[in-house]
Amino acid sequence: MTERSLIALIDARDIAPHDLDTRIARLSAADALGLVVTQAVVMIAAEATGRSRADGASPPRQPASPPAPSWPEGWNAAAEASGVQALAWAADLAAQHDAPLLLVGPGAWPTLEAVEALADALTHDPLLGCAVPRVSPRGGPAAHVFAPAQGDDTTGTLVPVRALAYAPDFQFLTETLAPLLLLRADIPANLPVVVDGWHDVWGACEDLLTRARRAGFRTVLCNRIAIEAEAWGPMVPEADHARIVERFPETARMLTARAGRQPFGVEAVMSAAWERPSSLLLDARNLAAVFNGTSSAILGMADALYRARPDGHVGLWVHADVDAWWQLSVRYPRWTLHHAGTPFPAYAAGLRLSQPWSHDEVDSLGAHAAVTAYWMLDTIAWDIVYTAPDEIDGVWARLGVEADVLMFISAFSRDRFERRFGWQAGVAVDVCSLSLMRDDYTGVTSSEGPAPPYWLLIGNRYDHKHIAPTVDLLTRAFPTQPLVVFGDRDQVRTPLVTRFDSGSVDQAVVEACFSRADIIVFPSFYEGFGLPIVHGLACGRTVVARASALVDELAARYRGPGRLHTFRTERELVDVMTALRRGDEVPAVALGTAADAGTWNWDAAARLALAHLSDAVAVSPSPQLRARAGLARGFSRRLRETRSVP
Repeated sequence: MTERSLIALIDARDIAPHDLDTRIARLSAADALGLVVTQAVVMIAAEATGRSRADGASPPRQPASPPAPSWPEGWNAAAEASGVQALAWAADLAAQHDAPLLLVGPGAWPTLEAVEALADALTHDPLLGCAVPRVSPRGGPAAHVFAPAQGDDTTGTLVPVRALAYAPDFQFLTETLAPLLLLRADIPANLPVVVDGWHDVWGACEDLLTRARRAGFRTVLCNRIAIEAEAWGPMVPEADHARIVERFPETARMLTARAGRQPFGVEAVMSAAWERPSSLLLDARNLAAVFNGTSSAILGMADALYRARPDGHVGLWVHADVDAWWQLSVRYPRWTLHHAGTPFPAYAAGLRLSQPWSHDEVDSLGAHAAVTAYWMLDTIAWDIVYTAPDEIDGVWARLGVEADVLMFISAFSRDRFERRFGWQAGVAVDVCSLSLMRDDYTGVTSSEGPAPPYWLLIGNRYDHKHIAPTVDLLTRAFPTQPLVVFGDRDQVRTPLVTRFDSGSVDQAVVEACFSRADIIVFPSFYEGFGLPIVHGLACGRTVVARASALVDELAARYRGPGRLHTFRTERELVDVMTALRRGDEVPAVALGTAADAGTWNWDAAARLALAHLSDAVAVSPSPQLRARAGLARGFSRRLRETRSVP
């Protein structure tokens, strides 16, 4: 950690002027921040410099000089500016140096050990955006710690230190302020501080963390490290917190324990496994009457399963209106279609063609099948919070205990689920990705698509897709460049921007947009598979996507036409697009380097799924079935003991 540099924002406004130099000397010591912080913006009280700024006066453009020569080089005071402006300065410095941003609250006594532990925590997962420690109240009860408060709970709960021996190493939190916070470099590099309208710096900080969480970056609590802090009270002024709740209503939601009894007929499903072992129920209740990635994934897998099993022992469980919209009865004439809400017999195995969203969906699949399997697309909704049902924690935690088979559409998606929920021994876990074959993504195009030349930006209105900010960026950087955009919001655009609403456009028009684009830009922070990347490459296009472990995984397994370039920050995106527009030679990501590159298609995915189901049925009743046969649990956090998180 010591070879890396951090930028720090230190809130020292509570320090009396005559104690300030002593406090800075302590904070900059080698066993505190001295070895890791290269530049710091220190918020101090105006009287500490003997100067004051009249209300309404414009803050200086740069932090003031250190008030005493004893301060370390690179440590500057911000006495005349607002705290929010100081946060913006610190974030700008972090962005310029591509460095993590350390926030030190008033009364905090950070240590080198704590900072290094927070930095280590962020390395465990690329979607961890902020790490916070436990806190030991300075001058409080001995050998007690508390977790930083979440939401509108500002007190925290004191527990004996020995209780941490039974806690997981890390726990995921919603946006959470603490006396010490370390932000991943991606956050200040991509999400600017909102300066206007806040009463205090910590209101602006909570806003930044909220927007980071909505982009997919989570806060992680490190249970194995604690720092001392003075008496710790509410950090965010009430008016600032009310503003955040108004802008982001999900901030006010609190997860609550849910209890309920929902026994089901285990005898019927066990009989199905013994007497009709080839019977299979496909749960497609998450299929909607809309063109999107989820629909493409579900139908792609269902088509392949129909090719493998075009027989009457397979049932497809869908909503009646979706059946009519997609003409599923015509598409799968030999299957038995069951409409949601109507009774039907039990099956030996049940495969849900997406993740479940409620306890009822888990319970009902278990009530109709002896073996339950789930094809998990991603964990995005849980991470960004604002699209997820309140009970989703308990629902997905149950899968790691009660499901017979868990399959994920990428190793990246599997790893996200494992770090968030985990699974017990005996649950079969595998990667069963979407097709990576070109022919599965080149369909009939429409003459109604936009006329070239243009760049295509693909996504939807969810924050993690990052479409609207990317349109803002590219229209500023390339004002004469025509853009075609899926998923933009309703702000005014120039005539050079052609916009479509994601999900409502005919698939042939979508195909035309892909096949004619000069460049396809995919700025999403967080995907389970990245279907537009494969689609764009299959059309022989140049694709520019945000760099991630997932993109590396797709690139290694895809073999076919197209070129792939990646970026990590806004600056890198502009640089790549500028070079491509000029026709410069831009290094591309190597494609097809994996041993199985060019061989994985929908039929291979169907074969893998059917093999897992057959193996599970052969040993039914499984321990998982016996667990499901009991009473359905409500909110659950029963996870693996080692490196497991709720």
